[in-house]
Amino acid sequence: MSRTTASNKKSEIVNRKPAAQDFSGQNVVREINADDSARVSVRQIVYPPLSEIAEECERQKSELVSLQEAIVQKFSDLHRLINSTIPISGNPYLFLQPFGFSDRTRFFGREDILSELMGQMRGSLGTFLCGTRGIGKTSLIRAGLVPALLLQGHLPLVVSTTREALESSIKKYLLPNVDNLQFLKTMSLTGFIHIIASALPDGKKLYVLVDDFEVFFEHGELERDAFHNEWLRCFNGASANVRWLFCVPSNLHHLLNFFKHEISPNSNTVNVPPLSREAARAAIIKPAERYGISIQLDVLESILDTLGGSHINPADLQLVCYMLAGGRGAPVKEWDMKYYTEQGKTDGILRDYLDRAMTDFEPHARELAWETLTVLADPATQAFTDEQIIKKMRLFGAKESTTRRILIDLQNSNLIEHTSGYQLSSDGLRPRIEKWREARSILTRARQEAAEQLQNIRNSALRGLAGGALGFVLMDRLLFTAPLSDVSFEIFSILLTTSFGAFAGLLMTFLVDISIASYGGSKKTLAYLAGGISGAFSFALAMVMYANLNNTGSELFLSLIPKAILEGSLWGLTAGAGTVWALSSRRPLWITVPLVVFLCGLVLSVADIFIGVLGESKGLDTIPLTIALSGMVFPGFILAATLIGRYKIR
Repeated sequence: MSRTTASNKKSEIVNRKPAAQDFSGQNVVREINADDSARVSVRQIVYPPLSEIAEECERQKSELVSLQEAIVQKFSDLHRLINSTIPISGNPYLFLQPFGFSDRTRFFGREDILSELMGQMRGSLGTFLCGTRGIGKTSLIRAGLVPALLLQGHLPLVVSTTREALESSIKKYLLPNVDNLQFLKTMSLTGFIHIIASALPDGKKLYVLVDDFEVFFEHGELERDAFHNEWLRCFNGASANVRWLFCVPSNLHHLLNFFKHEISPNSNTVNVPPLSREAARAAIIKPAERYGISIQLDVLESILDTLGGSHINPADLQLVCYMLAGGRGAPVKEWDMKYYTEQGKTDGILRDYLDRAMTDFEPHARELAWETLTVLADPATQAFTDEQIIKKMRLFGAKESTTRRILIDLQNSNLIEHTSGYQLSSDGLRPRIEKWREARSILTRARQEAAEQLQNIRNSALRGLAGGALGFVLMDRLLFTAPLSDVSFEIFSILLTTSFGAFAGLLMTFLVDISIASYGGSKKTLAYLAGGISGAFSFALAMVMYANLNNTGSELFLSLIPKAILEGSLWGLTAGAGTVWALSSRRPLWITVPLVVFLCGLVLSVADIFIGVLGESKGLDTIPLTIALSGMVFPGFILAATLIGRYKIR
């Protein structure tokens, strides 16, 4: 007896007995017992490799099977979501986020508009849904329309428009991995929709519900035309059991003229209205009953009255009820008038809720969070991408990581949402954000003006220092009539005189500028008074120091101090008040400046006749005309220096 193993080679062994065993299969390895001259035949069938065309057909069949499985899975997932049980603990209201598929058991007050929308869609291949931001369009679609269509056996596909091609968004709703399925990825939208519609039971329809359709118009013209051509093929009968819904904000209704040659936007638009009083009542009471919340009748009526009576914004209603129900904290089961009043009633809640939410941010991040909201509140842009937000926030000194963290926190606080891009959760946020922006703008302007004013005062004071130094030295030269005796002492005297004048000029100019900045309009008289006092103090100090320089005898100097203070004060009072008048008057400078300078000289000469500080310190040779000229030089230089660079401002 011999043992032979089957292999890929053909062999024959003669056996007296007929073959009694038959083995077949791929890569079969068996042992065969053969007696005497038994015959064993081994046949190998080699299949040639598939052609490229055959491989492509097999791949296409595989992808089509994946699509069929995705349709079944989508039905299953949507049914599971709409039939999921919501726990009856926590908060029954939804702050500012839209209702989802699983929220149909707490979505009330929209029965009428839902019935109208479904009736319109049954009779039209294309329908448009419009409404203001925050009025509840997305909630109506997800928590109202989708469950109703599913319960009738139809398949709804809810697609949020993004910045990628709308065809891709529709395909990815069923097949998230469609980019890896080359056949389905490159298939026309018409063909893709036709396959889905053909897979539905008889009499059932495919509903393509396109939310945020306004984002579609940010695409290029070629992309828009390509989608329109595909949609037009579906519309003209390529898939008779397909219905389309396009959703846009009311203020962008004109965008729907994109379809005007096929569908009349006016006759095929359903507008989502505010809640009626009865609808709003149901939206408050029914979730409260389910969650065991007791609401006093007077509290309920106050909420309805304050929110608008017969035209109530559902976002405002959800916000107020969400806060009254405890927000994110422990549930509040009793809403009586005392509790309602403590919360600030409806007005207080609407006014303060954004501020309350912002208190959750760390102090260093709070201002950047406000700035982020102001960017998103820009009415010129519907939604912002990550890159756009990050770029704008760099202007406020925010790093990319900081901006991303703030965006996450704002989303967690339900203040913003992200679909096709970042946007405010509700238009109801805009008034408070605008108020913050205005306050911020006022504060910023005040800071800028204060900085500019301080800069002007500083520059003016420095010019006053230079003008005072030069003017006081020239005044001293006019008054000094004795022959030169000691050069070193004369230089020392000039330096001291320069410092006296510089200090007086700096001090008076600085104080006069503050007086002008502090008092204006009806308080202008106070500016003259403050300027006069500033000049009196500065000039009196300069006069005392000047008298000390020109009198070596201590007894004579001590006797001159009161006189120097009085004479310098009269002189400075005229110079200070006159400078305020010259700087703030609308009269030409060629009138105001010479007049102020002349009055200063006149006052000093007259004061010195009766008081005699300069006459006594300089000797009997000093005549009133010289004193008058010197009295004009010092304030004249200060005033001229102060006016440099200010004529343009005036």
